[in-house]
Amino acid sequence: MKSVIFLLISSCLLVRLSDAAGYTDKSGNPAPNPCKDGENVYFDTLVFNCIDGKKVYYGCKINNDEIKQDTIKDENNLRTLYCHKDGNSVKTIVTGCVTDDNQFINETKTVKQVDGTEFSCNKQSNGFSYIKKSPPTKVSDCSKGETKVVASRYALECYEESAGYFTFKLAACFSTPDDPKTRIEVTKSYDDYVSDDKQLGFRYSCHVQGNSFFYEPIGCLLGGQFISPGNIFQNGSLTVMCMRDGPQRLRLRPVYSSGNVDEKSCTETKTYIEDNFKYECQTGKQPKPIACVFFKNQKEIPIGSTYNDDKAYQYRCEQTSDSKHLALVKAACLDDENQLLGEGGKKSLSDGSRIECQKSADDGLLRVIVAGKPPFEQCKEGEKVVRDYLQYRCEGKQLKAFACAPLNNDSMIIEIGKTYDSDNYQYKCEEQSKAIIYHAIACLDLDKKVLMPGEKRQVKIFTYECQRKANNDLALVISNENGCKHPALQGKLVRPNDIAEVPRTIKQLDYKTLFQCVVGGDKGYSLVDVGCKVDGKKYDIGNYVKHQEDVYKCVRPNAGVLHLIYIPSSELICRYGNKVYRNGDEFKSHDGISQYQCINGIIVKTGCFVHDKRIPVNQLMYCNNDPYFCPGKGEGVIPIPIRGCYRKNGQLIKIGDTFNEKDIVYTCSYTQNENVFKPVIVPTGCVYNGKTIPLNSFIFFESKNIVCEVDNSFIVIVHPANPQQEQCIKKTATYNCQGNGNGNGDGGQATTPSSNNEYTATPSNGNGNNGNEQNPGTTKGGNGSGNENGFPGDDDNVKSTTPHGSTDEDDCDDSTTPAFPAVNPHDHTATGSPNGQGNTNSPDFGSTKKHGGEGNENQFPTDQEGNPVTPQDHTATGSNEGQNSHGPKDGTTKSHSGGNNEQGFPTDEEGHPITPPGHYTATGASGGLNTNNPNQQTTKKHGGSDHEQTLPTDENGNPVTAPVDYTATGGNVNTNPGQGTTKTTGNVDHGNPFPTDENGNSEQDDKN
Repeated sequence: MKSVIFLLISSCLLVRLSDAAGYTDKSGNPAPNPCKDGENVYFDTLVFNCIDGKKVYYGCKINNDEIKQDTIKDENNLRTLYCHKDGNSVKTIVTGCVTDDNQFINETKTVKQVDGTEFSCNKQSNGFSYIKKSPPTKVSDCSKGETKVVASRYALECYEESAGYFTFKLAACFSTPDDPKTRIEVTKSYDDYVSDDKQLGFRYSCHVQGNSFFYEPIGCLLGGQFISPGNIFQNGSLTVMCMRDGPQRLRLRPVYSSGNVDEKSCTETKTYIEDNFKYECQTGKQPKPIACVFFKNQKEIPIGSTYNDDKAYQYRCEQTSDSKHLALVKAACLDDENQLLGEGGKKSLSDGSRIECQKSADDGLLRVIVAGKPPFEQCKEGEKVVRDYLQYRCEGKQLKAFACAPLNNDSMIIEIGKTYDSDNYQYKCEEQSKAIIYHAIACLDLDKKVLMPGEKRQVKIFTYECQRKANNDLALVISNENGCKHPALQGKLVRPNDIAEVPRTIKQLDYKTLFQCVVGGDKGYSLVDVGCKVDGKKYDIGNYVKHQEDVYKCVRPNAGVLHLIYIPSSELICRYGNKVYRNGDEFKSHDGISQYQCINGIIVKTGCFVHDKRIPVNQLMYCNNDPYFCPGKGEGVIPIPIRGCYRKNGQLIKIGDTFNEKDIVYTCSYTQNENVFKPVIVPTGCVYNGKTIPLNSFIFFESKNIVCEVDNSFIVIVHPANPQQEQCIKKTATYNCQGNGNGNGDGGQATTPSSNNEYTATPSNGNGNNGNEQNPGTTKGGNGSGNENGFPGDDDNVKSTTPHGSTDEDDCDDSTTPAFPAVNPHDHTATGSPNGQGNTNSPDFGSTKKHGGEGNENQFPTDQEGNPVTPQDHTATGSNEGQNSHGPKDGTTKSHSGGNNEQGFPTDEEGHPITPPGHYTATGASGGLNTNNPNQQTTKKHGGSDHEQTLPTDENGNPVTAPVDYTATGGNVNTNPGQGTTKTTGNVDHGNPFPTDENGNSEQDDKN
């Protein structure tokens, strides 16, 4: 960076202008007196014209050049006023600075030139000086013609932005992640239909906004009609709405009514404030909105005006496109000094933390705070340190990266330019675009022979294929038609759908990495990474693990080996605003509204405060009859400018509340688009013989299954299941076997039909389309989208459910409603399939089923604080009478059709699993009686015909082994061990004696 400094001091010549001696002619001789007309007369450096025999001041001489008075010249980035007469004085003075692009500055000020140069002009007592700082030379991000894919969806191409400078820009989006065949060019839209007759669908757009790429739904399609978000389509008795159902998600669903009350003409002339807007009323006319009202201080903001909320946002009051409504729009974010940050803007703070202004589909803009990384302390010459998978060396008191650290520690160091062969990949540490990267450049087969990307080879019974993903990462797919290659044991197959565990150790902590055999690859089945297991508990990839005083993270590097990494305590703290927060510390925003917590080095928003009442993130609460929504990301709370919904009879229903009309259950919700909130009443269930059935679900009643669904005409109907639905219920515990997502988690279509005729559009991310799978503590509509909504949380952020309607002296309703209450139940723990209730082949933690139940998922009851409890007489055992399972694990049960979705046993007061008296642990298929893969805590009587018998329980419900029974553990082929024997893995024909104590209890170890 070059700096140029100039200083020019003003000059001044004091002369008494008179007819005294000393005047000369051009040759330097004494000038005649009086002077001759038309000839110049000189006095030192001053020049006079002779007019009518009188000397008239003309200018002055500088370097023997005659310059007329008050001549202005711009030279060397300074502006000079020459030969200026001021009383008896003549001055040549510098009046200011001039930039290279002709900006004149006559004060101390810094500006940026069009070429990016920073120009600083400084006014001094004796003149002006300036400094020019040239911008750093841009280094190209890529080479011309280079392409890459980011986030499995966005195709980037390298282009020349300016002379010699190349960078990436968005060229297209993939409607299906990792599938270039579904390419949509940037700025173009794509209509994705979810019905075979192409009557129902969604329109998606591929575009750039600010510094972000988007592939998102922009509207709904019905019968050739485009419906923008928030609008209703009516055709005879059919009424449907294109609802914004969360960030970047639309839902096309039937509605009871818009929820609006009919506007009435004014009966008197007045002004009034309602729902954060000011209205003007004239008798006989409709109310006219004239200003927005800021909810914090009731300040009026006229239409077109802006208001700055300290260190939060700049708001602008705007009219909507229909001119009937007003919206208080976030025009910009404000940094820590209340300077404007536009969309995509960032402000870095001195401690390395930063403030970002991000786009939000829900609320326009989000002011997001990001924790700073721990600073590098002053190093000692030659010292080495590992951070962010790189090894640094101290040179000249500065740390410089010089090698790769694949495990984020110094146990494995790969120098730049070197390669390393792991079990499955060949890696290289190299410098690209001034960044050091460690990446796979080839795959390796069983014999350690190189497979280049795109190459396929048969080695023994397995097919090895080196695939290049859309994001340029490599993936070695090892497949076999009968199962998967075990990740650690040579020659061993992992059966389809089974999970293989591989023992590992880090810092004396023993743990396991988990892999599942799924459909995929050239020969039918291949392994996928599942997560890590520590102390018997499974952690998903990306999750943090706390063990004693240490913290680890389950990670899967690009084309790397799944493993735990140790997270130093210095990386678990958060730095923001020159303050340091320890892991777990909580703090509030500048205005006291947003609550944050430092979690594993990341600042996470956990709630909002309104009238000193805490609203958990992604929840809605009423205060003073006004609803407030706490977004899970970004500064502040969102006041919802609607009180609720109005029924056709004029009754006001709060957001999230329900009512029954005839045999349909309706819920008040809202939709939002272009910063305009609209109430809407939507059907959420059916009533059948006094029993409530959630929409898109079923119950077993009087020996038959009763279904509540939306038919092809978007009418909610309740009816006995038809034969096709009955067959599906028996097979999958859901009534519709079509359109439940692709179920493999590999990124199916972004628009997925649900198991009903409600349709949801959401951009998939390659990991989200998991059919009916849910995560603990979440709900999801039956749409296969993988976009779940969290349970409400209590004050300790514990997942809970709370009855609606409690109030206290602060006029705040202590209950909360999920972000989109029309989709999720508001007063029950939601688990499982459609609407978070009903049947599912993947029930989640927090649900239970009565022993001998009807095939319906029942929620746990809640305590007085709304926390789920496990009743002592229920067992969480999945569907079909709570008995059907496929390969349960120790201490768990599993739902009908299996899929490794295990349910925890009921627990005692201390959280220990128990088996209720009179009940049996459900293990194995066919009602817990038959299995090909018995697990620990099951038994089989000698002479049995492959019928698995449950262990008896003592009076406390703890399983015991009777003296005459023996535990059968077995392996892939161990289905019928003889009395007093067991069989170890791999010994197909030989039974091994099973030691027991004097009471017949087994003493087997975990290897059997």
